[in-house]
Amino acid sequence: MEQIIDAIKKRAWRSLLGALKEAGIDSFKVATRVVIKCLLTFCLMYVGGWSLGVGVFHGVNAALGLKTWSGGYQYIEFDVKPITVVLESDLDESQPNG
Repeated sequence: MEQIIDAIKKRAWRSLLGALKEAGIDSFKVATRVVIKCLLTFCLMYVGGWSLGVGVFHGVNAALGLKTWSGGYQYIEFDVKPITVVLESDLDESQPNG
């Protein structure tokens, strides 16, 4: 009777280890497929943003969501004021050059 119980235990352990092994292999396959699909999406968005002329960053942003990571689009705004240009012919002869 003990031999039958030992055989059942061995079979149960082999069955459990086989199931865990298959689950590990299947999860690895699924994770690999997800990574490949993400990389494909990233490449398509990168090339799409470049080819449409909207800039590569917008394509990458669509794929990865960089705007949310960086806290928004960062840019520098220059406040350019007009400069008055005075030509020599505009100067009055009575005013000294300076």
